[in-house]
Amino acid sequence: KGEINRLLITLPPRSLKSHMVSICFPAFLMGHNPSIKIICASNSQILAEEFSNQTRILMSKPWYESTFPNTILSPLKNTASDFSTTQMGKGIATSPGGTLTGRGGMYIIVDDINKAVDATSAANLEAATRWFDNTLQSRLDNMNEGCIIAVQQRIHVTDLASHILEKEGWTHLNL
Repeated sequence: KGEINRLLITLPPRSLKSHMVSICFPAFLMGHNPSIKIICASNSQILAEEFSNQTRILMSKPWYESTFPNTILSPLKNTASDFSTTQMGKGIATSPGGTLTGRGGMYIIVDDINKAVDATSAANLEAATRWFDNTLQSRLDNMNEGCIIAVQQRIHVTDLASHILEKEGWTHLNL
């Protein structure tokens, strides 16, 4: 509805958070607006691309195509890291090591940017927070209307979720 444009969702591991937020939700958004641009970020490029692949598989299913007949994947751009719709919508899969220069979106989805093994590394926790603040957030096409959704498992008191909780204007859904 556009009522919440900064959302932090915290869930325990193996709660289907990635399936719901990084795979199904981009397909849902594109189904309702085939021209929307979405950046989906995860802690590794391989994982981000796996989520992108699963989104594209979902969008290729006959039931999806009949439910959202105006949302058609473009054959011109249909890769794991980058896909488009025929109405110029985009799905971009990235990670802290990926490139976002010159790219943007109306939605940014951040999925477990901190790996569980990073809980013992202050440097890795800080690097993820720095990337979120200095790179990822600046990729919104419209800072006021654009939406950032972070879905995280809690791994440390200084993880990205903790950092977001300190910020103004965020809604927290803790499941």
